[in-house]
Amino acid sequence: MKKDLPSVFANAIDKQFDNVQEVFHVQENRSIKPKITKKVSVDRKISRIFSSPNHVYKSRVLITTDNGVSEEYIVGRTNGILLTIDGKRIMIHEILDLEEM
Repeated sequence: MKKDLPSVFANAIDKQFDNVQEVFHVQENRSIKPKITKKVSVDRKISRIFSSPNHVYKSRVLITTDNGVSEEYIVGRTNGILLTIDGKRIMIHEILDLEEM
């Protein structure tokens, strides 16, 4: 039981196609607008970080205190203290600014 497939007509290609184009576009925007930020309390920022769907176990943050700026991974909050993955305890009332990275 041998079935032959119907033959297909293929037209010969005797011309050259030139539909390939290279396009390169550069847009320069040199005017940098200042970022408008609202003053948000540190407690509110901490609450947003811990209630965020991106926070599963730890969150990478940049903490600004009187002693300087440090990058930490925070894992918890208890009684006015932020707990880091390294075991550090940072008093919330000492934090000047907190930024999630």
